Amino acid sequence: MMKPNLAPLLNVEILRISKLENRTDEKQMHAFMLEIARLCAVGRRQVYHWRSGRHPLPAEHVPTLCERFRSRVLLDALVSATSEAVVEVPDSFDLAVQASRLVREDLAVYEELLLDFESDGIQPGELVRLRELCARVHRNIHLALDIAEADCARRIAAEMSPRKGSVPSGKKQDRQTDEGSLIQAIK
Repeated sequence: MMKPNLAPLLNVEILRISKLENRTDEKQMHAFMLEIARLCAVGRRQVYHWRSGRHPLPAEHVPTLCERFRSRVLLDALVSATSEAVVEVPDSFDLAVQASRLVREDLAVYEELLLDFESDGIQPGELVRLRELCARVHRNIHLALDIAEADCARRIAAEMSPRKGSVPSGKKQDRQTDEGSLIQAIK
C-alpha cells in the first residue's frame, strides 16, 4: 500500500485558515506556522517540510491539525488512503450517470447552505448538519477521484497488454517462415 501524500491538502488547509483568519502577510503567516509547530510539538521548519511534501506528515498529527483547522479533510484523505476497498470502475454510460448523481448531490448541499445563509444566517444547531453535508461533498469528490484513477489505470493496463489473438510482429515472421519451409518440404 502506498503512503498517502497529504502535503497538497495540508497546504490548502493552511492557506484556507490563514485567509479565513486574515493571516495573509509574512509576519502573520510565520506566527501561524509557529502555532502549528507548537501544536504538533515540532519545529517550524518541519511544518514547512510537511507542506512541501519533502517529509511526509505523520498520521499522529492529523487529529490535532483537523481540530485546529475545524475540518476533516486530512483525516478523510488518510482514511481513504488506508482503505482496502477496491474501486470498481463502471462502464462509460454508468460512469456518466454516477458522475451526474454525485454532482446533483453536491449541488443540493450547496443549495441548502445558501438557503441557511439567506434565511436568518447560520445558527449553532445548523453547524452539525452543515459539517455532515460538507463531509458528504468531500466523500463524493474522493469517490470521483478514486474512480478517475482506477479508470486511468484500467485504460493504461489495456494499452499495455497484448490483444487476444494478436501475435507480436517477430512471431508472425517466424510462423510465415515455418509455413514456407513446410510448403517447400511437401513439394
